[in-house]
Amino acid sequence: GGCDRASHAADVAAVPSPKDGRSELEETDESIVASHIDGAPAPSKPKDRSSAASPALFRLASDEPGVCHLVVLVHGFLGNSLDLRLWRNHIALVYPGTEFLMSCANENKGTFDDIDLLAERLATEVDDKIAQLADCNRGVVRLSFIGCSIGNLVVRACLGKPLMRPMLARLHTYVSISGPHLGCLYIGNSLVDGGMRVLGAVCRSKSLQQLCFKDARRFSDTYLYKLAHSPTGLGLFTNVLVISSPQDRYVPYCSARVEPLAPWRPKDDRWREHARMARALFSPLLRALAGGEARAGKE
Repeated sequence: GGCDRASHAADVAAVPSPKDGRSELEETDESIVASHIDGAPAPSKPKDRSSAASPALFRLASDEPGVCHLVVLVHGFLGNSLDLRLWRNHIALVYPGTEFLMSCANENKGTFDDIDLLAERLATEVDDKIAQLADCNRGVVRLSFIGCSIGNLVVRACLGKPLMRPMLARLHTYVSISGPHLGCLYIGNSLVDGGMRVLGAVCRSKSLQQLCFKDARRFSDTYLYKLAHSPTGLGLFTNVLVISSPQDRYVPYCSARVEPLAPWRPKDDRWREHARMARALFSPLLRALAGGEARAGKE
């Protein structure tokens, strides 16, 4: 849930890539999307082309025939493959020829399962889609992911699966829509917090237990903590877009922003581990960005 609210998110963090060769339609469209997310009025055309900040998130690098850009869209908790269809339709209009996979391997109650199992299913689904495109003489040269809610954790866990290793070098854009990257340790809504705990207990939902860090006694042994320290992290992507909303009543704002909690907020010392998770998640991304800037400076 939360996809529609997240589409109107208040905050965006992105790692840009060069925009050489972009069409006017691409630049204008992305400027409109970025302005809409920020809540500002959308300009009809960027005033300064050199400083139009929106990266070409889903543009194919080459016009060579027989290659394509595959965008995988992953729904959230108790969701289905149609939840992100508006994102698919919008991208298809701006970037004709893009291939899409609307993930359905974990639809509905499938999201109750262990996140690692959900990731295994997604990896198999992506591998099957790539093989299907190859049979149609459509080689995937770029692979991007759009995740909603818990689907973001499934995407990140999926990258560590053996089936995905051949595609890691082709990762391009990752869009996170209200993703609980730091779990749901502190939810502002007591009703939602109680509901999650009941669902986790009554329905024996392993994924909800993992979201609430109830899957291990020690915080450092929980699944999400280990996932945050995985070597196959956000730094593998050329572009990373994180969308969050303070009006989201399901995913904590700081979790969707990958932002550590202020030490005065929690009633225990788990905020320190929370902060370590945030640093572990963003450190590879910042190193990749610093490396790109260093290379640009040398050139």
